[in-house]
Amino acid sequence: MVHSRSDRLGAVTQTSHREGLQQRPAGAAFTLPPPVVPLQDGTVRPAATLYPPKVRGHVCLFMPQLLFHTQRGGRGRDLNKHEKLVLKNVNVTEIDQMFADITDTYNKQLELHQGMEDAITKLADTSHSPPSCLPGAYIEVLKKEHDDCDIKVKIEGYNFSLLVNAAAVPENLKQAQEHMKNMSRATKGIIGNQTKLQEMIFSMLQSKTQMADRIKQGNPGYLDQVRLQDNLEENIQKIDQAKQLSKQYAEGANNVLRNIAEIAGVSL
Repeated sequence: MVHSRSDRLGAVTQTSHREGLQQRPAGAAFTLPPPVVPLQDGTVRPAATLYPPKVRGHVCLFMPQLLFHTQRGGRGRDLNKHEKLVLKNVNVTEIDQMFADITDTYNKQLELHQGMEDAITKLADTSHSPPSCLPGAYIEVLKKEHDDCDIKVKIEGYNFSLLVNAAAVPENLKQAQEHMKNMSRATKGIIGNQTKLQEMIFSMLQSKTQMADRIKQGNPGYLDQVRLQDNLEENIQKIDQAKQLSKQYAEGANNVLRNIAEIAGVSL
């Protein structure tokens, strides 16, 4: 008859328990049998022979959390588009500050990206158009709607605006001017943050091994090392994902800028 691994473990544990009861002198306090650890080959060994116990006076306290260290290192949850970046502490001040700088820069770019999309959506509403085009299409709609007004797009560098020359500017054109102003500010910010953020993330990704060594040196406790190394791994995964998402935000901003330049008759 073939016994499963769990059956063998249960049998050993029960045997140890019975032996403990038989050897206990009359009147002695009852103590639990020592914990055992199942091995990959199907056998079991006393946990104390595999992991170092913590001794306090004459009492040996086994630390069962060490049993689970081989299961660490699972991939953290992916960073989704439009989700703020949150990174964990690794207990090395300089490294934590660099992660904090990346977090702030990325989240600022994310905020600007959301602002740009919001401005485009509002411009679509103002021109009574479905939100499925680049902003230039909405401006063309406004020009046709208000053909008695002189409507132009002005662009200087990364800054652009909607100019309206009329005795009385209609309310929806005033709103369109405000949306264009917000779009310009957001687009410029996204592109401006891109180079800085990519450089910061690239530097951290290249320094992964050195950071791991510094974490180990600065945190001698084994359990601290396990926890903080896991935090580092998760942070590295997330900033790599942030790098890719950041490129998408910058690409979207550049598309908007090129589209505005086309309407303004400027070649970028």
